[in-house]
Amino acid sequence: LGEYTVMTAHFHLKRKIGYFVIQTYLPCIMTVILSQVSFWLNRESVPARTVFGVTTVLTMTTLSISARNSLPKVAYATAMDWFIAVCYAFVFSALIEFATVNYF
Repeated sequence: LGEYTVMTAHFHLKRKIGYFVIQTYLPCIMTVILSQVSFWLNRESVPARTVFGVTTVLTMTTLSISARNSLPKVAYATAMDWFIAVCYAFVFSALIEFATVNYF
């Protein structure tokens, strides 16, 4: 059929995830663990449980804002957005659990 000259190029792309692990994933995981510490506290120690709950919710809010600002703007939710949302749900549910236990 003929002889053709072909030029091929191989691009090896590698994602460096270390920055996101240190800046976003580990702080989110540690914040969720810290929010679960309130389950180990005495039911009557309201100030300590309140401090854990409010501090971890504010920390997750700050982490989500800083993680979103460090990435390019896209119209869809990324895996990091879902991870942060699930972590935020765990932290917020711990605060809601405290309010429920303290009310009843």
